[in-house]
Formats: sequence, structure tokens, C-alpha cells
Amino acid sequence: MTLDSVFFNVTSVSLLQTKTISTVANSYEINSISRAAEILKFLSLGVDKLTDLSRRLEVNKATVHRIMKTLEAKGLVSQDPATRRYYLGPRIQSLAENPLMVHKIVSQLSLPEMERLSDCFGETVVLQIRRGGQRIILEKVVGSQSIRYFPDSVETTPVYAGAGAKVLLAEMEQPELMRLLDRLEFTKIGPNTTIGKNKLIADLETIRSQGYASSIGETIEGGAGIAVPVRNYSCPVALVIVGPETRMIVNRADILEEMLKSAAIISEKISTITGIQSL
Repeated sequence: MTLDSVFFNVTSVSLLQTKTISTVANSYEINSISRAAEILKFLSLGVDKLTDLSRRLEVNKATVHRIMKTLEAKGLVSQDPATRRYYLGPRIQSLAENPLMVHKIVSQLSLPEMERLSDCFGETVVLQIRRGGQRIILEKVVGSQSIRYFPDSVETTPVYAGAGAKVLLAEMEQPELMRLLDRLEFTKIGPNTTIGKNKLIADLETIRSQGYASSIGETIEGGAGIAVPVRNYSCPVALVIVGPETRMIVNRADILEEMLKSAAIISEKISTITGIQSL
């Protein structure tokens, strides 16, 4: 065996060891990130004790404690020194303050279909989510008609008024929905705004069974909307077309058909990113 071959073999072993160490380190880092994400999820669900977090993650308490200390140092987790319970930290709130940025991915995935729908009917198309007792616009494509709906960049409206709002409520889990409805104060926004919890619950049952919502004059007199759910995302999303009542009634069947197609396409795109597949 020559000196060169010895050097080559030693070098190969060294590189292999380095690669193995690097792979192990990367795997450890990925596992830590995954566990940190799971911890934040469990904290949001009210699991706040180290022992309970360790059990849920199926990881020893020492490992969970190390991750918690890192999250705490970054402001993502806070601990009550008296009870030793953990809570989501102040940095979480600051990260979630701008809904347009938090949900940017769903906006971008939806935009091509929103533009297609607006081109088809000349009406304004919006994408909405719920935030507390309000629904907000994530994305909009303003229609080409001379008389059209022209929403603000982030328009907030009570979550019980309008087709989009009702789709968002209909997509909520029942216990969460009932807690929200108990906190709402119903006031009239438009001439046909749904007033009253029982009437709204009945409307939501119909929307769930038929797969869409429509409204006339619930937020704006003479205005109408049709909304369908976009699925496979981390929270309910509504795809909505709004316009004058006269045009929306005439084109209702065609609009709904195309909206359902677009919602299915967007939902499939979202699923490739989130891995969620709603029933």
C-alpha cells in the first residue's frame, strides 16, 4: 500500500465521519424544531405543565425543558414563576398582529382563481378569514363593472353579517362556534342583517348542508354576495363574490358553479403545502 493510498483511505474515513456527524446534528436540529412547533401548538390548546407536555410529545422532561428555555429566551414562551406553568409568549402576539402577512400563502395560492372569477363576471372577488368577532379581507380583486364593490385593503365587518361571514362561522367546530356566538352583540348593519343567535344557527345549518352561502342587503343596501368555503387550511377561509343585487341574482347559478370549481382548485393547492385534507 502506497503512502498516497493510505492518505486517501484516512481522508475518506474522516470525510465519512464528518458527514455522519453533520447528518446527526441536522437530524437533531430538525427534531428540535418539530418538537418546538408541537409545544407551541399544545400551549395554544391549554397544555401548560412540563410533565403534560413531555407526555404528549413522548419525550423526556429534560429535553422538553431545554426546548422551553430556548423558546423562552426568544420570547415565544413565558413561564409563571409561582405555578411553573408555561404560556405562549409576547413574541407570538407580535408575529400574528398582521393578518395579511400571517396568511400570505393562502392569499397567493388563491389569487389566480380570484382573478379568473373576476374576469368571468366583472364582479369584485374577496378572500376572507375570521379574527375574533370580525371578518377581515385578506385579498381582493376589484371588478371591472362601472358600479362595483370597492372594499378597503383590510375591511373588518361583524362576523354574523354577509355570505362570507356565515361561511366562516359554518366552518367552525361546534363548541368554538357556540362560545363565539354567546359573546356576540347583534346589531343591524344592513337592512337584512340576521339578528339573533337562533336564526343565525339555523342559517348555518342550511349553509353546511348546501355547501355555500348567499346574502342580499345584509351589509349594504342593494348589495349581494355569494360565498363558498376554501378548505385544507389552518383556519376557515371564505371565497366571496360581491356585487349589485340585480346582477348577482341574474348570474347566481353560473357564479356559484364557477366559485365551487375555484374553491376546489385553491383547496387542492393549499393541501400540497399544509398536508391537510379536509373531509
